[in-house]
Formats: sequence, structure tokens, C-alpha cells
Amino acid sequence: MKKITALAMAGTALVSSMAITSAAGAATNHPGAKAAHAHHLGRRVLAVESIAQSGALPTSFSCAKAPVVQAHLSAASARLTTRLAEAGSKEQAAISAGNTAKAARIAFRVQEGNVLKSDLSKVGVLITAKCG
Repeated sequence: MKKITALAMAGTALVSSMAITSAAGAATNHPGAKAAHAHHLGRRVLAVESIAQSGALPTSFSCAKAPVVQAHLSAASARLTTRLAEAGSKEQAAISAGNTAKAARIAFRVQEGNVLKSDLSKVGVLITAKCG
């Protein structure tokens, strides 16, 4: 489970390099959030989700940062792919052991990881469209 919660690290460097300062709106609008920043993946991942859903980069984004951000996107996506594969095998092991509650929790985290991976991809497309 600890490795799954490490999914938040995938978006941390990316978002900090994009100079995103607040995701309070996304945190309060997120269906699973109880309060601002309550999402278990963290405030910065919510910012990535917010950018992907809005379809626009922040006005503070500079194309000079694009190569660094693209490198962060690639690295985050690679780490996420590895973590999701590990989680899938742990989910299957939990199902085989008859621990359906644990398997359901892992499946939920895998689903959220897949959404994050999709959002990282969308942000990459937005950067490519803006900066070429």
C-alpha cells in the first residue's frame, strides 16, 4: 500500500516546476474530498488534475520551462507505470488469498493511478500544443 501512496510523488516535481500555487478549488470540487487538500494523493496532484480537466495551462507557465517539465512528465509516467504493475499483482494476490476488502482498496488506488497517468498525458499534450 505504501508504494501506491507514493503515486503522489509522480506529480510533485512536475507541478512545482509549473509554478502552480493553489489547487483549493480542485480540492473542494473533487468528489472524494471532504475539505480542501483532503485528497489522499495530495494538493499538487489535484493541481495536475485541475489543469487536465480545464484544458488550459496556467497563465504563469513559461515555455522556457517546457523541456524540464516534459522530462518530469516522462519520468513520472514511467514511475507510475511501474507502481501500477506492482499494485495489479498485489491485487491479484489479495484476491487469491480471499482478502476481497484489501483487493478492493488496491483496485481503487490503481484506478486513481490510471486517472493520474491520463492527466499527466493531457498536460504533456497541452504543453506541446502551446510550446511546440
